[in-house]
Amino acid sequence: MKKRLLGLGLALLVLGCAPQPNVKFVENSISSDISVEGVRERTKGQLKEIEVYGENESGDYMSFRYRVVWKDKDGFEIKSMSSNWQNFSVFKKTPYQFSVIAPSIDAVEYMVYINEPLDN
Repeated sequence: MKKRLLGLGLALLVLGCAPQPNVKFVENSISSDISVEGVRERTKGQLKEIEVYGENESGDYMSFRYRVVWKDKDGFEIKSMSSNWQNFSVFKKTPYQFSVIAPSIDAVEYMVYINEPLDN
């Protein structure tokens, strides 16, 4: 019984540290400072809303950029303002979150891209 509980605890630990399936770091060097702990989803009216949350794990004030690419049920991209890079800043050792609402009721899939700021 103890082995089974230990195995379950280890599996949960590994899954908790796994990268989020709908988030991709474009420049991996920033991923050592900015963590993504999860993505929450809900429906707001008829539109999907996502909230990305994580933490600045560095000892410095950090800036990064993100963008969200939405796709319809056939996998075609839905052009929107959220497809453009958005600047975001977070204080040292501080959690962060940002929310994005789908541009259309046709949006069923999304991918969040995180990148270094332009000034690096």
